[in-house]
Amino acid sequence: MKPIDTDPKRLSAEVRGALCNEIADALQALWQRRRPSDQALHQVRKDLKRARAALRLLREAVGESAYIHENLELRDAARPLSRVRDATVALEIVRELLDSESKPARRAKLIELRRELNAERLSAREQLLRGHKLARIEYALQDAGQRAEYWRFPLNDAPVLRVGFERVYRKGRKALKKARAEPSAESLHESRKQVKYLQQALAMVVDGEAHGLKKLARRAEAVADRLGDDHDLAGLEARLAALPALSKPQRKLVARIEARRARLQKKALRQARRLYRKKPTAFLEQVLPG
Repeated sequence: MKPIDTDPKRLSAEVRGALCNEIADALQALWQRRRPSDQALHQVRKDLKRARAALRLLREAVGESAYIHENLELRDAARPLSRVRDATVALEIVRELLDSESKPARRAKLIELRRELNAERLSAREQLLRGHKLARIEYALQDAGQRAEYWRFPLNDAPVLRVGFERVYRKGRKALKKARAEPSAESLHESRKQVKYLQQALAMVVDGEAHGLKKLARRAEAVADRLGDDHDLAGLEARLAALPALSKPQRKLVARIEARRARLQKKALRQARRLYRKKPTAFLEQVLPG
């Protein structure tokens, strides 16, 4: 996401431009070939997440009704792509585990799981590409981009952008507090989502001169990446643990995953505490001074 021009007289228009650019990028990824690759589908999801990050900052500027409608439209456009992404990521994790696994019994379990996941990935792709799902996504994104062009903003719109940033930051602090008190898969995933929203929002205001903001954005990205890896591992762990007649090789694999998750969580939560150490008012003065 390219940084926006932080001229206080045109902030909302710049954020809208960023949102529209992300929608356009998502459409371009869908149009590159007749049957988009897994990478292209994942890129569409990332583009739409960044578009929703821009929309969050415009919540007060566009009004609650428009925000709710557009957020649901973008969310629903991305949702059909999730099954392909989830199976693809799980496959990547299984391949990494295989690369470092030497025990024949555990390798056999991982190979069996890899086969199942690949079948799921192919099935999810066919269901997505067969019929009109991609066409409906394209139409929804085109309509969303066109509607955004007609939004009107207050002449002095800096305050509403500050409210948007403050909300993202406060929700992130709240989610982190809960994740530290009760580090369940759900609370950690919620913290990851909120950190990602913050990272995407910061990416829109970071430029070459803003060293402090660049550092914040990098830290947010590192936290989000580690908590994202933890979430993906949690899904694989649950899958292994749910198998009937859990064997010793499976228990060993679950233990390996748990140990890896513990390391990721420790690093991520330590970095997150530093990310959110400032009070919201001080954070806003750093991001949007004045």
